[in-house]
Amino acid sequence: MRRIIIVALTGILLAAGSPCALLSIAVAAEASPAADNPSVSVGPQYDTTHVYVAPNDFERFTTSIIATFGGSKSKQVIATVTPTASSTISQLVLTPVGTLSVFGFKTPVPYPFGHERTGYLVTDMDTAVRAARSAGADIIVAPFDDPIGRDVVIQPARRVSKLGDRTTRIGASASSQDSVR
Repeated sequence: MRRIIIVALTGILLAAGSPCALLSIAVAAEASPAADNPSVSVGPQYDTTHVYVAPNDFERFTTSIIATFGGSKSKQVIATVTPTASSTISQLVLTPVGTLSVFGFKTPVPYPFGHERTGYLVTDMDTAVRAARSAGADIIVAPFDDPIGRDVVIQPARRVSKLGDRTTRIGASASSQDSVR
């Protein structure tokens, strides 16, 4: 049966003693199909680790990641990526070991943003949110529009079935796909 898979970071944070940190979840499916829980995941190549840095350290940080791991950076943009008034420098850092979504807020970071760790792209936001709720997740920030689609912040159920599960954020792209924060 397909299930919401909670990200490895959850197990790491819980093992490290962090009390149920706010994390977003993405919908990912196990191998066996189930008609009652359709897959909405786009694919692991669209997963990003969210990193928040001070605006003054932004360029130095992204350059050091590329110098260390190789890869490339997208164009920097200034955007509002929350449902509240805010401003952040935003840039993707694409490396052979994974993709980072780097944020350098020029305004205070509105809660709970900055507490999520991963973002996953999904094909259907509403289906992903329903699946997360049915798996016991809490919707921390209701779905909202951002410059590239729709996002939502979700806290997974407070149980971890096994170390190595996945947790993330649902968000969207400029196409008709939705992404999860």
